[in-house]
Amino acid sequence: MLAYAARAMQLAREVTGLELESGFLERLAEAPSNLPQQTENGRDVYLKLVRPMVATLRTAIANYGISVLIEPEAPQQALGVYEIQEVGAHRNSLTVLRWRRDVCASNPS
Repeated sequence: MLAYAARAMQLAREVTGLELESGFLERLAEAPSNLPQQTENGRDVYLKLVRPMVATLRTAIANYGISVLIEPEAPQQALGVYEIQEVGAHRNSLTVLRWRRDVCASNPS
C-alpha cells in the first residue's frame, strides 16, 4: 500500500506541483512498525523500503545503461514508468537517448 501512496504523491507533485510527502511522513511517524527489528515506525518503513523503489528518470537511465552493458542485443522495455529509446550512438560510446514518461502507468515502482 505504501508503494501506491508513493506513486500517488509522485503523480500529484508532477501534475499539480503539490508536495505531499512531508505531511505523509509526519503521519507515518506516529504508526508503530510491524517490523520492529528493522524499523522504528511507519516513516522508517517508507524511507527504507518504499522510497528507494520509486522510479525516477535517473534510476531509469541507470537501469538502461546497466542492462545494455549486460545484454546489448536484448530489446529494451519500459523501466518503471519511463520508456527509453536509443536514438543514436556517437564516438567514444556516447549514446543519445530519448525518453518518455507514462504518467498514467499503473506500476507504483
